Amino acid sequence: MTTYKNEIVKIAPGYNYFDAGGSRIGAFSRSQVGNSLGEFFGYNVVGLFPESDFTVDSEGKYVLDAELPVQDGAEPGFFQYENENNKLGQK
Repeated sequence: MTTYKNEIVKIAPGYNYFDAGGSRIGAFSRSQVGNSLGEFFGYNVVGLFPESDFTVDSEGKYVLDAELPVQDGAEPGFFQYENENNKLGQK
């Protein structure tokens, strides 16, 4: 078995990091000083949204219950991300 370890020690002046790859929720790879090149980066998945967390409006769209943290694009069966320091919403 072979392993490879690297550490970014410096990047261009004026930049703290640079991202690569992406999806609707943002980049999934970030390179920054002190970390490895192309290190995976993103939200922590804590489960899936159950249908019981939603009501259905008059147009048939799912609406997340008001007492739950806001998460863009949330629907039953979609990933539910950790709400660390209210980063995902208002509550």
